[in-house]
Amino acid sequence: MSEPKRVGSIGVLNRSEMSLHTIGEPGTYPSFLDFGTFMELREAAAREYETGDAEPLHRIATSHPPATLFGADGATRLGPDRVLEAYDRGVTRDGETHFEVLQSAASDGLAYWVGLQHSTVHVADSDAPRHIVLRVTELFRREKGEWKLIHRHADELEVAR
Repeated sequence: MSEPKRVGSIGVLNRSEMSLHTIGEPGTYPSFLDFGTFMELREAAAREYETGDAEPLHRIATSHPPATLFGADGATRLGPDRVLEAYDRGVTRDGETHFEVLQSAASDGLAYWVGLQHSTVHVADSDAPRHIVLRVTELFRREKGEWKLIHRHADELEVAR
């Protein structure tokens, strides 16, 4: 395991914190990486989720209200506890995913992305993988210098046949 790294006036950061923060002004919370770089971390969390590991998604999801999830199953979850529980129940195994970002933007305190999430997932009632495309909108807010997922709306794209 690597040694912790000292970063400016922030102090010692462990390896997982190093991937999330840049140097901040003295006396303030550290600035988050630019939103484009954060989106790389967000997509990596989605890839881990599709392989069965929800922890990276938990790290970027808010634990403070308000939080909402409009899931691909059609259900609405309100509050951070219910959203995190839904993420835990929805975790898949041996899947793959990638984002096709159509729009994204960030201000000082809010950010979003809109696009498609292409996934190959294994569902409980079948051994064959299933390819799905979700239309996704995610909203993020800054909490103590970190972007946190506060809302996800995903539904399956219907392809004309």
